[in-house]
Amino acid sequence: MQAGERVLDVGNGRGAVLFPAAEAVGPAGEVVGIDITPGMVRHLGDEITRRGIANASTVEMDRKDPKFAPRASI
Repeated sequence: MQAGERVLDVGNGRGAVLFPAAEAVGPAGEVVGIDITPGMVRHLGDEITRRGIANASTVEMDRKDPKFAPRASI
């Protein structure tokens, strides 16, 4: 991973991949974690907030049927 990249962490769990990825891509990058387990999403969301990480988020979502809103072209 390089600075500025966007990363999708499928099955983010407690953030073992998400946190190092957020550091690797830096403030110009973005990491989104998805997990089907509501408790994991809550826990990880709380930990992201506690650590003050602005370029990472987590969403409850099924990896088999991911739904992301379209992004505007830049």
